[in-house]
Amino acid sequence: MYQLLFKNRFNALVFVAIMLFSVRILVGTEGEEGALQNATLQIADDPARIVPTQALPVAKPQRHASDKQQDDDDEVLYGFTPEADLVDEAEGFDPSGFSADPSVDLGEPEDA
Repeated sequence: MYQLLFKNRFNALVFVAIMLFSVRILVGTEGEEGALQNATLQIADDPARIVPTQALPVAKPQRHASDKQQDDDDEVLYGFTPEADLVDEAEGFDPSGFSADPSVDLGEPEDA
């Protein structure tokens, strides 16, 4: 859709005119203030007009007996895993016979 807008000169001109008009309304000109400046001045003149929002009281959620029993069933175990269990015993491809240097010519691959 955005490509279609600028393929026609008339559409592009209308788009630019709408943008300029919107900026004039919001920001204003040298002779008149815009909507943003008016709103800023109103807030600065009467700070008591801004009412701080207070949180509404919220009722605690009701817990059912089935929830309590489910919590008892879900036992969480905390602790540390021994370091030996964290080490991954590598299995599979053995890279010890290959060079990590990409400039080394390994030659033609051998058929197995």
